[in-house]
Amino acid sequence: MSVPYSEKVLKINAGGEGYEYRYTYPDSSLIYITSILGVGTVNDTFIKQRIDYYNKKIFSDSILMSGTTGNGNYWKEIKYYGVYYGYSNVSLERKRLYDSLFNFIRHDE
Repeated sequence: MSVPYSEKVLKINAGGEGYEYRYTYPDSSLIYITSILGVGTVNDTFIKQRIDYYNKKIFSDSILMSGTTGNGNYWKEIKYYGVYYGYSNVSLERKRLYDSLFNFIRHDE
């Protein structure tokens, strides 16, 4: 997956348990990808507010979840087996760009 250039990239390594990358942008939007299991993702606060999403996130191999934040911006999370990726705090003006980033992810079996 190619993401727009970000001066602020956070890499979290869970010592053999997985990894997480967070790309933060000047407008406070964020893109993330993680394989760390057993901890909440960036969008877990929003997902837990939707019990239908939360149950599906736990019990499904793959799922797409999305919604709005408290300030009217958008979030999205995709689970594909052991990998979660998504965005958070994206304005309506930039939502189409962020959505298009996920159209080019390839999952190798």
